[in-house]
Amino acid sequence: MTSDLEHFCFCRDVKLCNIAVLRFGSQRIDLA
Repeated sequence: MTSDLEHFCFCRDVKLCNIAVLRFGSQRIDLA
């Protein structure tokens, strides 16, 4: 799980990374 987040956080913009983590995190929690 951390690997996926870190891999997706490879983006340069921290804001975009945060938004992506929030969106993906919500989907992950929903699926879980």
